[in-house]
Amino acid sequence: MKKPPDGVFTSNDTSAVACIRELKQAGIKIPQEIAVVGFNNDPISRVIEPNLTTIHYPGEEMGEVAATTLIHRLKNTSSANLNTMVLRHELIVRQSSLRRKVN
Repeated sequence: MKKPPDGVFTSNDTSAVACIRELKQAGIKIPQEIAVVGFNNDPISRVIEPNLTTIHYPGEEMGEVAATTLIHRLKNTSSANLNTMVLRHELIVRQSSLRRKVN
């Protein structure tokens, strides 16, 4: 690309690690030239160099809530209520997205 993006956000940490590997092989410096952020806080995010910025989310809790909601809906078909739930999540900033400010 003539003008590369400032960063890449991937759907999971494994994809982010693969992206970092490919960018490094192409001679692109992370995070100086491009930032990389993953999603799901896998252990691999702390092993890759530079350590991967990621989003931690409660995957197991999400599954439990989804299963409970589905079971409730199957047992109570007359209910048309839909609920929105926000589960706790966290942005974990590590070296793959840290850039120094240019004066």
